[in-house]
Amino acid sequence: MVGPRWKIGIACRTLHVKDNYPADGTVETARENGCDLVVMSSHGPSRDLGVLLGSQASKVVSLRDRPVLICR
Repeated sequence: MVGPRWKIGIACRTLHVKDNYPADGTVETARENGCDLVVMSSHGPSRDLGVLLGSQASKVVSLRDRPVLICR
């Protein structure tokens, strides 16, 4: 991934976690990798826009022990 963040020294990685529930895998992987921030989509492909957060995003926010940035 290339962009302005490299100019100011912000590292970013995209990880694919298999064999785990999405929210649990996201939180566990963030802990294991010492992530300072978790960035994720507000909704998956079904995308019920009448709801503020999708079920997985909502669960990650409730389980988190670090900042979570939700993007729409």
